[in-house]
Amino acid sequence: MPRGDAPSDLELLRDRARSLGVETSYWDVDGHHHDAPEGTLRAVVDVLEADRHDAAEPAVEPVAVVRRKSAPPLIASGTVSSAELVLVDGTTVELVPIDGHLELPPDLPVGCHRLHWSTASGTDGTSSVVVAPATMPRSAELAGGAGMFVPAYALWERASPLPSFAHLAALTAKVPHLGIDVVSTLPLYASFLDDPFDPSPYAPVSRLHWNEVYLDDATLPAAPVPELDDLIDWRVLAGRRRAQLLDAATDLDPYLQAGIDRLVTERPDILDYARFRAGRHETADAGRPAAIVERSHLLAQYLANRQLAAIEGPGRAVLALDLPIGSHPDGYETWARGDLYASGMTVGAPPDEFFGDGQDWGFPPQLPAAGRRSGHAMWRQAVARAGEHASMLRIDHVMGVQRLWWVPDGAGAANGVYVRYPREELLAVIAAEAARTATTVIGEDLGTVPEEVVDALARWDVLGLYEEQFNLYHHEHGLGAVPARTVAGIRTHDMPAFAAAFSGDATGAVYEYRQLVAEALGHDVGDGPGDVLDAALERLARSDAYMVMADLDDLIGETAPHNVPGQVLPSTWRRRLPGPTSGMLAGSDVRRRVELLRGRPPAGRGAP
Repeated sequence: MPRGDAPSDLELLRDRARSLGVETSYWDVDGHHHDAPEGTLRAVVDVLEADRHDAAEPAVEPVAVVRRKSAPPLIASGTVSSAELVLVDGTTVELVPIDGHLELPPDLPVGCHRLHWSTASGTDGTSSVVVAPATMPRSAELAGGAGMFVPAYALWERASPLPSFAHLAALTAKVPHLGIDVVSTLPLYASFLDDPFDPSPYAPVSRLHWNEVYLDDATLPAAPVPELDDLIDWRVLAGRRRAQLLDAATDLDPYLQAGIDRLVTERPDILDYARFRAGRHETADAGRPAAIVERSHLLAQYLANRQLAAIEGPGRAVLALDLPIGSHPDGYETWARGDLYASGMTVGAPPDEFFGDGQDWGFPPQLPAAGRRSGHAMWRQAVARAGEHASMLRIDHVMGVQRLWWVPDGAGAANGVYVRYPREELLAVIAAEAARTATTVIGEDLGTVPEEVVDALARWDVLGLYEEQFNLYHHEHGLGAVPARTVAGIRTHDMPAFAAAFSGDATGAVYEYRQLVAEALGHDVGDGPGDVLDAALERLARSDAYMVMADLDDLIGETAPHNVPGQVLPSTWRRRLPGPTSGMLAGSDVRRRVELLRGRPPAGRGAP
């Protein structure tokens, strides 16, 4: 712009967008610079300005963060006349303003507390005081341990062929005898399995409520078991489960009713969720009284919480759950808290080497300012609810604490823009809630992650992920050390099975990897997929990683995927194990590979 010229409308728009937390340009994976389209900026700025203006400027900031081992901050306001801090346990602490400022007491317990304040002019408000540990919580007992990943829907036995929480409980009881400390699985949240139909565990109806299809069949009225092949028919199982729950709710045992009443008293959102589901009139609900339909959903959540609570326990492996970054656009969260979400926008990702047109994930983004005003309610509740049943929690797309790619309706995924979030507040909320349930947090940090996020995760000492399978294709600079601050595995569920990498054009790259890993281990490695997998597991076991993890599919040599990103295959999210779970675990390959994962040499070879 020549000196003295007034800024153009586009330049003013970009300045306004930046002041609202919009990144008006980005660098792609090939190092090319891209400016956000003007239409995208205008649409996003309109939404963010409305978000900022939805509430008057408060006398006290919506969120204050206190890190343990640091001095409690003064909450600047200038106009507060009285204040009361309500701790998570219900205890209240009166705060006396000094010159209009609030000084927090020392040694507050970890958690997200609520601050109620009033001004001399009669204005009242509520803020959130987040007391977080100095670092993200992490179990010392699990350090150096081994984990096994398997989708819950894949588990079955001949006497109980249907998916269930009971299979997960049986697995956590069996695998410690093999040397497995953690059972990791896909999200177990409620899904739309009628209309709309979306069985993806990453598009849940709610991240606060559980999938009723996984209830133990023995706890409900008897019903014919449908014939099952290698793939699960989610519609059939969901309709059958609805009928069972409706029958049970029609003549509910008083003991169950009393348990439901207690649960609803503790968690009123479960009643809201039941009303939301009952209002959707699913096919199986037709002709049933509305009160029975609602009660059936309450019963489902009561049973689910009981059965999930039985998965962990003394002598068992712990459970690792996955928290999706979003939920279904027509789901409970947007129904219950629509004020927290941006209308006319979806979340996705810009173009990259795998998705040339970018990605549109279909769910709405949270509004940054509304999220702050709520005390980051959805993050707080989601982490707390998962932590009730899981000792480990993987935060999907952890980059979302820093920024999300917003795509205006009709713009196309390539024409989105990054919108920033209050990263330190979100990490503090996650840490505080996870600490209250002693939950070890893992951030899914694969792919391109901004340096700011990398630095923040390091400051909070958040565990990341490391996947050895990337080395099959990208080893130009040799095999680097496995980072210590990671849960290290062969691959994620979105990557091809290890054995499948040995076909097609990848063969040459795999051969080179075999040579490199043999040099790293100091012994020969065979040519077959199983030989190279054994070597990869041995390399992980020798590393400094916090924990090592293997996919049960890889341990048994399976080649079919559970999911292929960007494609909807007939087998997506529905493939069962090729045999009963107990038989899979008893296989000699599985037992030998778990020994490798644990760092114990297989029979016939000395310790490395």
